[in-house]
Amino acid sequence: MSILRSGDLLVNHKIITEEQLGEALQIQRHSGGRLSKILIEKGYLNEKTLLNFLTNQLNIPLIDLTTFSFDMKLIKKIPEAYARKFGAILLREDSNSYQVGIQDPLDIIAIDELNHFLDKPITLAIVSEKDLGKTLDTVYRRTEEIMRYAGELDDEFMGSATLLLEEHSGDINAPVVKFLRSIF
Repeated sequence: MSILRSGDLLVNHKIITEEQLGEALQIQRHSGGRLSKILIEKGYLNEKTLLNFLTNQLNIPLIDLTTFSFDMKLIKKIPEAYARKFGAILLREDSNSYQVGIQDPLDIIAIDELNHFLDKPITLAIVSEKDLGKTLDTVYRRTEEIMRYAGELDDEFMGSATLLLEEHSGDINAPVVKFLRSIF
């Protein structure tokens, strides 16, 4: 059985041309990154077309994260670093498996790692990369909560924090610099 890559599938179904695929592959070789992201950035297709195509070809459901009701405890079974690395989020759990939303359902390495990491088999759902990024920011970083707390800080602490940041500005890897930059 022959395994076709996503680019080949897109060409075979006349969604992109061989020339577009070739150009995107050349960019990928030089800069890295996912082929689908390059194709979208170049304007050869849009994310909605790609997601619908993958859903139909792979018979995997498409989940709209903007309307999905999350279980926050369940989501955190995949640590943030892994969720971002693999472009995945834990959606549902039943007695036998987890449903994982993933931005690239053809990423065999990510799927294999998630299968080894989680204590149950996984089933896949496709999710939008843009929506996944926003969801991960909300779930793991609680951006709104951090912004609210930052707004509640008094002027004296903000002045002290600015001085502390200036003192350590040469060391961008200092923990205090990373923390303060994430707040600001």
